[in-house]
Amino acid sequence: MHGLLTRGLPSRCGPSEFQITGNIRDIELWQDAHEIDVPVLLLDGRHDETTELYFTPWFTEIPKVKWAQLENTSHMGFSEERERYRQLPLLP
Repeated sequence: MHGLLTRGLPSRCGPSEFQITGNIRDIELWQDAHEIDVPVLLLDGRHDETTELYFTPWFTEIPKVKWAQLENTSHMGFSEERERYRQLPLLP
């Protein structure tokens, strides 16, 4: 969201986050990911709607990054896999 606001673009996805039709539909923020200069932990759940296809460009472009996938999680790993979530490193 912050990246959109700094570019002067409205933060509009459209009527649904699942089918982006608004003003941000053509923006690919991952293309600027190489500029992120702090450690990043990407976290996803194997059964989430956000798939590896989404995470791969971020993982490839961010210089200091680790990626963890929770096997038995959809969207809320902190709740669905509490013990595994607590074992994740805070920073890569």
